[in-house]
Amino acid sequence: MAKKKVSELEQLLSQEQPIHWVRAMLTGVVGVSFMMAFIDIFSMMGITSFSYEVYLGSMIRAQDFGVHNWTVGVAANWVLGAVFGIAYAYFFEYGFGRASVKNGLRAGLWHAAFAAVAAFPFFNAVHEQQGLQRFAHFGFFGSGLEPATPLLLLVGHLIFGATVGLLYGPVRLGRVMMRLHEPGEVGSPGDPEVITEEEDPVDRAAV
Repeated sequence: MAKKKVSELEQLLSQEQPIHWVRAMLTGVVGVSFMMAFIDIFSMMGITSFSYEVYLGSMIRAQDFGVHNWTVGVAANWVLGAVFGIAYAYFFEYGFGRASVKNGLRAGLWHAAFAAVAAFPFFNAVHEQQGLQRFAHFGFFGSGLEPATPLLLLVGHLIFGATVGLLYGPVRLGRVMMRLHEPGEVGSPGDPEVITEEEDPVDRAAV
């Protein structure tokens, strides 16, 4: 009986998608929306002049100022959020083995490091080539703008990671196990609403 269950599990795993594509993209869009909103709050308070929407929108439209810069920037950030949602999902599936707020924060730190040493320098170079002046003194990770900008950008990336980690859901093995077992019979000991072997020895022993 146990061998049959193992064989069934292996067969289902071989048929399972490597990541949950739709959920990864949607959680990425939600995460980047929270990230943009967080920065926008401090931008409206005058603590930073940075705005993800204006930063990308002005680059795409090659205009420092324009009525549609913000709108174009929002759409562009949603696309990037979906792409990074897929990247985070890959790390949850094959790196961490589990999606959680903690793992999302860990991934968010790596995301911030990537943005600091690769993404922002690339976008800044594009801005410079276009002759844009609005973020001409961006500096390393926004340090050329206001003093609080680097910290806000770091926290923004952590918010993105925590959101994706919270909302992504079970990884590949977990998704298969959820189809094989009833709610509460799948999960790690100590997780909320997970049935222990003492409460349900037959089913839990088989998980």
